[in-house]
Amino acid sequence: MIDPIKNKLQLNYDSEWFTSRYYVYIIKIAVSSDTYYYVGQTGDRHFVAARSPFYRLWGHFNPYNLKKGTDSQLMSNLFKRKIFKKQEGHSNRLTIDRALAKRDAVITTQFYPIYNFENDNSDAAKERHQKKRLFVEQIEKGVIEGLDATFLFNDLTKKGFAKLKVSDEASRIANQIIKDLESLE
Repeated sequence: MIDPIKNKLQLNYDSEWFTSRYYVYIIKIAVSSDTYYYVGQTGDRHFVAARSPFYRLWGHFNPYNLKKGTDSQLMSNLFKRKIFKKQEGHSNRLTIDRALAKRDAVITTQFYPIYNFENDNSDAAKERHQKKRLFVEQIEKGVIEGLDATFLFNDLTKKGFAKLKVSDEASRIANQIIKDLESLE
């Protein structure tokens, strides 16, 4: 039996985890001698919304939806690239839990806030949301283009990616993020 007092696990929640903003984020997946990346952003294309880091990562770590959408790209790539190997009779969730507990992959995430999110459904707020979301997507694309595609988990065929033009300002911020990422290694 495990000693519940000696081995307690305490999670301390930071309010920033639950702050909805327009973020660009990078999930770094270290596996033995290789490092993979997933680059994302939190602005929503279909709704006036920008998720918090907690809810965005919650989507990425969902083991029950590995077949569709951008949320599933992290976990599905861990299986596709055979970093996580599903054992006969084990669920995806159990495979993920065990692989992370054994540290088959060490996953860290950096979130870079770009804009605050305003919870307002006025027409003016919807227009501001679209402009902010587009700019954040440009930064996301700039970061993706600055990383080696061999080590990316992103699906570069996703809706609108090829057509998206990165502005000079978005490129400047993307380069700062890449430089920061390199300084963490």
